[in-house]
Amino acid sequence: MTTKEQQIYSAIAALARLREIDSKFRDYLKTVGTSINDLGSLMVRDTEICATCLGVELKIIKRPVATDGIPVAFEYVFGEEHEDILTPCWRMYLDSNGSLYADAECQKRLWDFNNMYIVKNILLEVGLALLRSARFAPTR
Repeated sequence: MTTKEQQIYSAIAALARLREIDSKFRDYLKTVGTSINDLGSLMVRDTEICATCLGVELKIIKRPVATDGIPVAFEYVFGEEHEDILTPCWRMYLDSNGSLYADAECQKRLWDFNNMYIVKNILLEVGLALLRSARFAPTR
């Protein structure tokens, strides 16, 4: 097997592990309840996750990210969609071990995906990011 083939087959295996943990993550979100009082909600619909926070509806885009040619995590981009344009406000990364990170390099660990406060923790981070975003900035 050539080096290129090895790299591709390693990537295929890594993507399969990431898809498996993503599926477990979505299943877990379904079991822990999705609404947190006035803070908002996080809902799983089939293979996608949707959120509402501080009255703002957010779309979450998921995509694999790779370092050194091997997929290492799924990136979840939380953003507000307006006229088919997504304005990102916060990102998190899920690695194949089930840990969520604040950075693509998976160095700034946030929580395990099966943390009992995961919905609250995510919505708090998204809410703080929204408050710092152009959405809540004064008009100049």
